Amino acid sequence: MKNNTRLGSVVFVALGLAVGCGSDGGNQGGAGGTGVGGAGGVFAAGGVGGAGVGGAAVGGVGGAGVGGAGVGGVGGAGVGGSGAAGGSGAAGGSAGAGGAAPCTVADSCAGCTTCLERCACGTGNSSQCAVVCGSGAGGTAGSGGASGAGGSPGTGGSSAAGGAGGSAGSATGGGAGVGGSAGTGGATSPDPTVASVSTDGPYSVQSYTSGFAPSTAYSAATIYYPTDAPPPVGGVAISPGFLEDQVANQWWGPRLGSHGYIVLTLATNTTFDQPPARATALMAALETLRQENGRAGSPLFGIVDSSKFAIMGHSMGGGGTLIAAENNASELKAAIPLTPWSGGPTAFPGLVVPTLIIAGQNDAVAAVAAHAWPFYQSVPNSTSKAYMELAGADHFVTNTGTAKAAIVGRYAISWLKIHLDGDQRYRPFVYGAPHDADVTAGEFSRFESTP
Repeated sequence: MKNNTRLGSVVFVALGLAVGCGSDGGNQGGAGGTGVGGAGGVFAAGGVGGAGVGGAAVGGVGGAGVGGAGVGGVGGAGVGGSGAAGGSGAAGGSAGAGGAAPCTVADSCAGCTTCLERCACGTGNSSQCAVVCGSGAGGTAGSGGASGAGGSPGTGGSSAAGGAGGSAGSATGGGAGVGGSAGTGGATSPDPTVASVSTDGPYSVQSYTSGFAPSTAYSAATIYYPTDAPPPVGGVAISPGFLEDQVANQWWGPRLGSHGYIVLTLATNTTFDQPPARATALMAALETLRQENGRAGSPLFGIVDSSKFAIMGHSMGGGGTLIAAENNASELKAAIPLTPWSGGPTAFPGLVVPTLIIAGQNDAVAAVAAHAWPFYQSVPNSTSKAYMELAGADHFVTNTGTAKAAIVGRYAISWLKIHLDGDQRYRPFVYGAPHDADVTAGEFSRFESTP
């Protein structure tokens, strides 16, 4: 599919949880108790389980041979079973002497009695189960307290968090029990928004400039890394342009690092290095990240994901990015040339790495008609590629201090998330409604893509 944009145009089961009879609640309570056990255990729709001595309904954590087995005392489930208070009890919760079969995968989910329990046990996805079984299932995810170990000793119930995220469990009276493990199900991070992708991300970033092995391909480097992102972490190497030091790209380190990437900004051996030399430097920089992953004492020790590498570069560094991407496809997942310049090669018909070219309409150093645009056209349409020409922008629109940091950063981060991490939640920022809004706002003099 090809997306062409020029200035002035717009691209564009029913609840499987039985409300349960009082007799069912009593029977299950009796199974856990030793003759006294489910007395008065009513599995009523309001969840007033736990009347009497033994315990409550199966849904009530700490009831029926789990929380309040025989001697367990008044271990009834809380009123309702809402996530916040489900399954607390006065003195119950002795380690159950019997109880129903455990509600675990290892026991074939034999002790699971409700829709939410069975679903969560079988799939491990309590968030999805809450949708399938209905919100009324509330806090009964996990094993529902029927593990035979009862509630926590002396507390007669279970976790206060209870249930599948503590959703409204009062409709079925199911307490949280030992279960309630699904409270954090779903995506591992909040869904991205235009605002969140346009500025620094959620992770803290630190950097270092020494300790790693020197390279003959570049003269110096700064390595930025997120201190609290879940490992392993992908890496990005960035080259400056002609006559530039790494400070020209310095802002990319904290920006990309805060979104979960290790970033190496390099200084070339000389500021006159041509694009082929910069291509070599970029690949050497990624080798440095691999070495740091195995160096004891390195801040990156054991956290680098070398299967998720990308390269970027400005001006001649952008030309080097295109050269390196065409020649090292097996080592790269993405390439982002920034207002690229190259006197040779000037065509890249063998480039298969997903490539986002960012250009400036008024670039007087690397005129788009002679560099960025024909470079893009030379890349096969079978390659995932995009050409983003910012209206009125110059050669330095992607450098430190740019007034376009929000939009430039947003597209670069989205490209990396899509192609390094496979996170399709970022596609709309390149191809969907947020991108269309950028087009409508006149951000681009030209935008094309072949997803």
